[in-house]
Amino acid sequence: YTLYSRVGMSEDGGKSFQQLLQYEGVHPDHHAWYINPNDPKLMIDGNDGGLNITRDGGKTWYFAENIPVGQFYHVNVDNELPYNIYGGMQDNGSWVGPAYIWKRDGIRNTYWQEVSFGDGFDVVPHPSDSRYGYTMSQGGNVSRFDKLTGHNKVVRPTHPDKDVFLRFNWNAAIAQDPHDEKTVYYGSQFLHKSIDNGDAWEIISPDLTTNDSSKQRQQKTGGLTFDITGAENHTTILAIAPSPIDPNVIWVGTDDGNVQVTKDGGKTWTNVVSKISGLPKGSWIPQIQASTYDANEAWVIANNYRNNDFSAYAYHTSNLGTSFTRIADDQKVFGYTLSIKQDIEEPNLIFLGTEFGLYVSFDKAKTWNKWEHGYPKAVSTYDLTIQAREADLVIGTFGRSMWVLDDIRPLRVMAKTSGKLPTAKITAVSNPDAYQVEIQQPHGERFPANGKYAAENREFGGRISYIINDADTAKLDTVTVKIFNAENEQIRTLKSIPAKGVNRINWNLDRKSTATATSGRGGRGGNRTGFFEPSGGDALPGTYKLVFEYKGESAESAINVLMDPRITYQLADLKAREDFMKRLEALSSEVSTSTEKLDDAQKVIDKVLNLTKDVDSEDAKALNKAAKDIKKKLDTTREAFNGPTMEGQGIVRSLYPTTMTMQSAPRRYAGSSYSAPGETEERLFEHAKESASAAIAEVEKFINGDWKAFEEKVKGTTIDLFKEMEK
Repeated sequence: YTLYSRVGMSEDGGKSFQQLLQYEGVHPDHHAWYINPNDPKLMIDGNDGGLNITRDGGKTWYFAENIPVGQFYHVNVDNELPYNIYGGMQDNGSWVGPAYIWKRDGIRNTYWQEVSFGDGFDVVPHPSDSRYGYTMSQGGNVSRFDKLTGHNKVVRPTHPDKDVFLRFNWNAAIAQDPHDEKTVYYGSQFLHKSIDNGDAWEIISPDLTTNDSSKQRQQKTGGLTFDITGAENHTTILAIAPSPIDPNVIWVGTDDGNVQVTKDGGKTWTNVVSKISGLPKGSWIPQIQASTYDANEAWVIANNYRNNDFSAYAYHTSNLGTSFTRIADDQKVFGYTLSIKQDIEEPNLIFLGTEFGLYVSFDKAKTWNKWEHGYPKAVSTYDLTIQAREADLVIGTFGRSMWVLDDIRPLRVMAKTSGKLPTAKITAVSNPDAYQVEIQQPHGERFPANGKYAAENREFGGRISYIINDADTAKLDTVTVKIFNAENEQIRTLKSIPAKGVNRINWNLDRKSTATATSGRGGRGGNRTGFFEPSGGDALPGTYKLVFEYKGESAESAINVLMDPRITYQLADLKAREDFMKRLEALSSEVSTSTEKLDDAQKVIDKVLNLTKDVDSEDAKALNKAAKDIKKKLDTTREAFNGPTMEGQGIVRSLYPTTMTMQSAPRRYAGSSYSAPGETEERLFEHAKESASAAIAEVEKFINGDWKAFEEKVKGTTIDLFKEMEK
């Protein structure tokens, strides 16, 4: 933490100073300063808010907003769609922002909203209405926020006795009751409970700390200035963990080494720290996680680095603190421990955060594996939570901002066998729901270049996971994914080259085209297989069966496809739109069959021209001329589809409708609507059909007339050119 500081500038060797930066625009807590020796007007200020640059000696400043850093103490999530992430940053307030967005580009800074200022700590959204929630700052300050209006109502607990000083930790503890959405807990040296969203509080515990007076003298320490920011408060509650199973069980951890538990809603308390062997006296207990499976089970994080002890301490109890098992030490993980989270669906799957990274266990904390896939190798991993609906692990770090590990369902499969891959060569994993959504342009500029930061966004479409366990890793075969609708019709095929272990491919939520040959979106996941299956448009909402095939083995899963929740639609209209699209695809097939005849003729002409260009005979020269003549007639015939060829440099576009543009027009109109195709679409279809019929007639006229005569001329030459072409 840092107190407010000022920056002064002297131009007379230090005899006098003038204030260079005011408390506005640039964050006032300064830590690092650079002056360019060749250009003193170029200066860089490193402060609690980030990096600021001036090129005019401090008159104006530029904030470097494209540096992805942030020191988050806690992380939380809501259940909106898309869901949001909440957290408080060191001296930069409390914030809410999207985990992913239905927009182009990535997650820009502008999508994040500050809900309160100060040093930000825990931010707790209301369980049923995340417009509201609780936000904290130093000194035990807590307010109930309204993220729509920005209003904050102060709800900091008070003591009924005016002479009792409440000691709140710099990073005070707060917890939402999992059994009652109006009930919230808050910690000073006492445990405070509110049953009306923080409007009134009662104290439901005695002093749960050691109440060591020697650790309560911050007003008498500090040297030149007093330590009175609130960060010095000691003998305070750091962690509160109500049991999701039993409403009477609540755990509390303190910054002076106590682990307290009540099993009667706060009437009586037991300090069980003496049962934790190997834990140095007075260690901080920054986090306790009450089990979602057993009311007697809990996970306890401790650290003692403030006393130059950087060892890892983490413990587990299954008997309400009667005994503890140490689950992390310096032989198992690197770095003192900060956070822990047991998966909410698979009890063997545990995540652990240390000062130097993220660890995962598949065997209920017996062994640990360092997680480095897409995550920093060494970062202070302060807090962990799981978004239940989407099975995302959301991580708050102290330095590298927020991270989301999308969809941990594959890890649950591995945890069922204590970390071993399933024995089958291919195993299907349950999949998250997928949404057919409209994708907007981002806030601000369409082309921001590199001046703005945009975090990685989640891939659009259906995320499909499977696991490969094949000993022959040198000869991994193609995985084929067949997608079937509710009528058991195969509507799509995806192909992918897998790796051993967990694999993920993305389905664009489209069906294959019924046209014999067409252009359009192709299926994803086949970029190395050479496989291409043209798209026919959006798949209808519903549940789809996925059949995975690999080296003679198969597996099945399912995926739900849902419509954009922001759009009102009728399923009958979507089906009518699909039927209309299939009529267009049938017409497209007729056009493709006709144009392919011209393509085949073009290939013959090209071969004849190539074979006769160096043959010195009258027959060959005559045939070469005939080929050139027929090519001109073929090109003229092709204009029935594409319009006349336009000569010129640069981009050339026809200003008039052609058969091919008439084919695309009804698709564009129908594809942009959620209503059943109407009069306009049907009229455009008839125009396309009439134009296609006329163009096809031109092709038949050409094939049966000029082309047939050309074939006869080729066959009548003394050189058997067609025989030569077969070689």
